[in-house]
Amino acid sequence: MAALSTAPVAALTTTGGFGAPATFARTAVTTATTAPSPALLVPLGTLVLPLVLAWTVSSFGRGSAWLYVLAALGPLAGLGLGLAVPTVPTAAYLVTFVVLPVGAVLVFLGDVGRYLFATR
Repeated sequence: MAALSTAPVAALTTTGGFGAPATFARTAVTTATTAPSPALLVPLGTLVLPLVLAWTVSSFGRGSAWLYVLAALGPLAGLGLGLAVPTVPTAAYLVTFVVLPVGAVLVFLGDVGRYLFATR
């Protein structure tokens, strides 16, 4: 964390010591069979969020609403990126695991709120 405040560009372009997200997800799933933990939410969330958004958009949305689903696929892309490339910069993980899914959910909820407010 200190590296981020002293040299932010260097901290975001290096690997940052996060390890492989796929390894984390695999460990969370295998240990969940013996003792479920909150770490299981990460691999479950990478699957459930795009599925829920895809169902919602296919039922109620149209057109550009599919961009929410595309952004929600960011964590799956991050897992695939971690498997394909041995050293991934910290910024890529932040974008795929934080910025894309959180942004997709926030904009989606704002869009739903705007629609509900306009139709009442």
